[in-house]
Amino acid sequence: MMMAVRPTTDQTVIALSEEQYAKLKQWASDKLRDMPTLPRAGMTPQTIRWVEEELGSLLREAGVTLIDADRQRLVEGVADDVVGYGPIDSLIRDPTVTEVMVNGPHLVYVEREGKLVETDVHFEDDDHVKQVIQRIIQPLGRRVDRSRPMVDARLPDGSRVNAIISPCALD
Repeated sequence: MMMAVRPTTDQTVIALSEEQYAKLKQWASDKLRDMPTLPRAGMTPQTIRWVEEELGSLLREAGVTLIDADRQRLVEGVADDVVGYGPIDSLIRDPTVTEVMVNGPHLVYVEREGKLVETDVHFEDDDHVKQVIQRIIQPLGRRVDRSRPMVDARLPDGSRVNAIISPCALD
């Protein structure tokens, strides 16, 4: 169970703005990604616990105190970024979504009830998209790079993964 850091009497704790949340999430994700103890098992209860513990240590060291809701949101966002499938994790968990299509860092679509819908989900840049692709296909023993710009695979749950990068995909 996660415990929030409690402020001392001279601290004021406020909710994060979207911009503050994004910067803090990026900072924390970068720090955790660089740790040699980063689990490679994907999104499991153990890896989420690892993210909670390491993130808690980072926040304490930085003197950052968050309200419980922001802390939980940060743990989920950082876990998605560091050990999960990044920005599309929430879409993959959504039972109403039958397909997720990433056509670039800022063009993410889902299929719901047979209809394509553009989402407000986005990646930081092309490299972020490629990192998530690698995280998805690496456990399958597959890779995608300039020498092999296309991959078609099945995840253990039966989901189909198809990725095409440059030079075959222009954008």
